[in-house]
Amino acid sequence: MPRTVKADDDYRNTLVKLIPSEIVGAYLVFDGIIPPQQELGRLIVTAMLLVFTFLYLRFLNKVKKILQLAVTMVAFLVWVYSIKGSIFDLWELYIPYVASSLLVGWTLLIPVVFLKPEQQPPTKNQN
Repeated sequence: MPRTVKADDDYRNTLVKLIPSEIVGAYLVFDGIIPPQQELGRLIVTAMLLVFTFLYLRFLNKVKKILQLAVTMVAFLVWVYSIKGSIFDLWELYIPYVASSLLVGWTLLIPVVFLKPEQQPPTKNQN
């Protein structure tokens, strides 16, 4: 599936294109390989996969929109933050309810940024 968010994409297609599922999957593999307290190893893997997210989308998937590249990179970090034992946990920044809330909020709300005005959900003031 092409990863570039297009003007005629609906909410569901936009959502799928903004979740870096392949990169999160790779992170989970490394998470299982690297011993839990290897802070440097987890930091290196997280940084490398963050850079790879950009390279993967830009050069392999031909995504040119800077906003989409940035949003997807942040999405990767949000997903990493939501995983207990990540570098954020080692740095004592992991708070379970914040991680869960952030993951749900980011994943479900950010596609709205890419929708055309006529695709946006109606507000209370609109009839």
